[in-house]
Amino acid sequence: MYGAMRNRASNSSQLAGLSIAALITALAGVALANGFGQTIIRMIEIPITFTPLPEEVIPEDPIKRETTLDLGSETLSAPEPLAAPIITFTFDDPPFTGTTEPRVIAPVIPKASVTPAARPVRLAPALIAQALPEYPMSARRAQQQGTSTLDVCVDARGRVSSASLASGSGHATLDNAALKWVRNARFTPGKLDGVAQSVCGHTVVYEWNLADARQ
Repeated sequence: MYGAMRNRASNSSQLAGLSIAALITALAGVALANGFGQTIIRMIEIPITFTPLPEEVIPEDPIKRETTLDLGSETLSAPEPLAAPIITFTFDDPPFTGTTEPRVIAPVIPKASVTPAARPVRLAPALIAQALPEYPMSARRAQQQGTSTLDVCVDARGRVSSASLASGSGHATLDNAALKWVRNARFTPGKLDGVAQSVCGHTVVYEWNLADARQ
């Protein structure tokens, strides 16, 4: 095989040399044809050195080594399982003390919640602002003064249904003038839970003062 490779390399070198020589000859002919016949062409033979290709090294086949593992005649076996330890628990029950009679639990009765009844809302009659009673002329001359306390009943329309003297001023002229005045007065009616009602026993106090009479 190695001899065949050397022959191929030698043939390749010879072919390359012939090709170069033919190329030089052709160039010389072309030059002569173009009018350069007077030019002396010196043929110089240049030695061509060819480096042969390195020989292909084919590695040798690796040596197959057969390794035989001799286990011998020993037999492998799984390890024996460890025995679990036996643990013993001892419980000492405490002595039982007490009675064996069942315990009676009294039932719990919920207390009923009592909602207190709402108290009624009462509104007393109110005197509407109006002109003061006229001071009697005889009382002014006599320089009479005092306080007249009146007890009146006011109906649901706000009118006085009755009036009486609860406490006098000490002068009949002043007390009669006060009763006359209150019987014609107007009130806002008394109310019970927002509903107008007749109310008796309402007290009206009027104070007679000469200073007011001089105005």
